[in-house]
Amino acid sequence: MMILQVILSIIVFFVVKCIIYNITEKGLPDFINYQPFNCYKCFSFWTLITLYIVILLSFSTWAFSIAGIIITILDAIALTIDEKNNTISIKDI
Repeated sequence: MMILQVILSIIVFFVVKCIIYNITEKGLPDFINYQPFNCYKCFSFWTLITLYIVILLSFSTWAFSIAGIIITILDAIALTIDEKNNTISIKDI
């Protein structure tokens, strides 16, 4: 049962990330066009962390929530590292 919860957590992670990517790429209405909503990394991090904590508190699915929180934190770290590595310097131009 725990393996199924972890797999489901990964599936939920990718579905939510795709939805958030589409939302941030299409643009947001003016009343929510500020951080963390217009930043893909921030919006996805806070949405997923909130989702996994609410599911943990509602259904006590520890494996699902802990796996999701770990994946979300690792994803935020990876996005931060990727942003730092993709800077353009004068030498590149």
